[in-house]
Amino acid sequence: MKFCVIGAGRMGSLHAANIAVSDRAELACIVDSDKSRAETLARRYGTLAVTSTDEPLSNPDIKAVVIASATDTHADLIEASVKADKAIFCEKPIDSSFSFLFKTSYALF
Repeated sequence: MKFCVIGAGRMGSLHAANIAVSDRAELACIVDSDKSRAETLARRYGTLAVTSTDEPLSNPDIKAVVIASATDTHADLIEASVKADKAIFCEKPIDSSFSFLFKTSYALF
């Protein structure tokens, strides 16, 4: 299964490493708004670096996303990933605002 990791910080790096060593998963790309950070992590695992989720979310070969970006981006990324029919793993917390949690739960159901 092809995965995209969104967020190239500490947790994104950890998830990318775990995907890279799995024989049941493939790291398809790293997304980070900081191009340099995305490229550094992508080089480590021989994968693609991008600064927008548009390409990976529209790619039918990528089946799952790991959301490891800043907390305030989680709800919107979950909603976009649901609309793109991706399996989702999201780091905690899902959001820092209770109202955004409601928005996210509506996207899921």
